[in-house]
Amino acid sequence: MSTAIEPIRRMIRTYSPQERANACAVYDTIGNLEKASEVLGIPLSTLAGWVNDPTNHSELRSRKTQELGEKFENAANLFLDLAVKKSKKAAFNHLIAGAGIAFDKMQISRGLPTSIHADIERQELCVILESALADEAPGHNDYIDVKPIDPTT
Repeated sequence: MSTAIEPIRRMIRTYSPQERANACAVYDTIGNLEKASEVLGIPLSTLAGWVNDPTNHSELRSRKTQELGEKFENAANLFLDLAVKKSKKAAFNHLIAGAGIAFDKMQISRGLPTSIHADIERQELCVILESALADEAPGHNDYIDVKPIDPTT
């Protein structure tokens, strides 16, 4: 009496174009395949295939990304309103953090930056500071000495 072991068959799930567009929009908003895969419950390789497939860059995907951005904007506005209304009952920092996260996601979904970085050379910064200080104290420019120091000394 021999018992044959049957191989386990994997269920193959099919997704509609709407579901693919929604998943790609979530990825577009989150910006991280692993997190999007985890949130959606879609295998990483499946989601990566959709995201990298040029045929999935459709009007539907763009519309879904825009809709998701609008939802995040609504959430940010709601959290800010709640922060004002519930400032005595709810932890203010939690409500503001929620608003900030929603705002960042809204910006990402719209292709906008979530922060602005600028590099200014030290000498440029000295000129800017010197000018600003001179504006604050007209006629006292001779007392303002803004020079970069040598950090090695």
